[in-house]
Amino acid sequence: MLTGQRLCQSKSHKDSVLAALNQQRNDGILCDVTLIAEEQKFHAHKAVLAACSDYFRAMFSLCMVESGADEVNLHGVSSLGLKQVLDFAYTGQILLEPGVIQDVLAAGSHLQLLELLGLCSHYLVQELNSFNYLDLYKLADLFNLTLLEEAVVSFLVKHLSELLSNHEEEVLILPYRLLREVLKSDHLTSLSEEQIWQLAVRWLEHDCRYQYTEELLQYVRYGLMDVDTLHNLAQSHSLVRTSKTASSLINEALEYHCSTYAQPIWQTLQTKPRFQSETLYIVGGKKREICKVKELRFFNPVDQEHVHIAGVSNWSELAPMPVGRSHHCVAVMGDFLFVAGGEAEHATGRSCAVRTACQYTLSKGNSHTKITDT
Repeated sequence: MLTGQRLCQSKSHKDSVLAALNQQRNDGILCDVTLIAEEQKFHAHKAVLAACSDYFRAMFSLCMVESGADEVNLHGVSSLGLKQVLDFAYTGQILLEPGVIQDVLAAGSHLQLLELLGLCSHYLVQELNSFNYLDLYKLADLFNLTLLEEAVVSFLVKHLSELLSNHEEEVLILPYRLLREVLKSDHLTSLSEEQIWQLAVRWLEHDCRYQYTEELLQYVRYGLMDVDTLHNLAQSHSLVRTSKTASSLINEALEYHCSTYAQPIWQTLQTKPRFQSETLYIVGGKKREICKVKELRFFNPVDQEHVHIAGVSNWSELAPMPVGRSHHCVAVMGDFLFVAGGEAEHATGRSCAVRTACQYTLSKGNSHTKITDT
């Protein structure tokens, strides 16, 4: 005797129904609409089209003229693009290649197949390289492909130094919005801040784009430049003299550098360091129970530039503390690491309390500042 109920589900039913509908489309039977693009006709089912596309859903369900028509002319869509879109709608698959991608994007965008546009974005991201990044950015901008646009920005941020060395003219014709996003990035570490300034100036001077001066120069982080460089810019560069924004930010940076002890509470976008990733710092400590350590080491999983500790990949060093110490306190505030108190090794071999506190600027790392006795 049967007493219960169970939900039974076929694993192949959905695929077999879609495959059958696709076969009907190919055979031209049981279809209820014909789409026309560039005088080429394509048979289809309204239900399938409406299920895949907001464009067709509105066309066939909102009492538009086309809702009862046997044939629908589509303007702004190529026959190649429409064929690819229909193949995707009925199979969930599409073969993308350079010869069809723009037609597919135009058709997918016009007919509002968002899932297809997402696949196109992923395809183009995988094809991104130093020869096509500008063309792909234009496609991203034209068809509002956010994923692709972000990928181009990330690519430029990572490879900007290399591109400037090998393809400077191409960098100088970057669209303003693209260059702005690159200069804003916290991960732009392949250039020094002075080199970023020089790039911004060269871009402004190229084709006389001075209308962007005030906005573009604010993305240079002047607080990360050294004092001598700032003085040279303030005294000798014509753009600084003509730009209120640059002049004000450079004066602010000079004041920032003159106020060593106030720097931690004067943090702004112009003083925020650029880093590729979060970084682990090891400060001092005790070695083999007898020796206090004064080194500061840090582990950065993506930065190999200053690796010099033999046999230990990705570990680098900052300037050592004045004395080795253990059992101390460490705090990070903005771009600054503070080391306070602790226990040091006396000349007699005994341990004694440390009364000093040191301040490190993490974006520089080659020196420390004694703050005060604790």
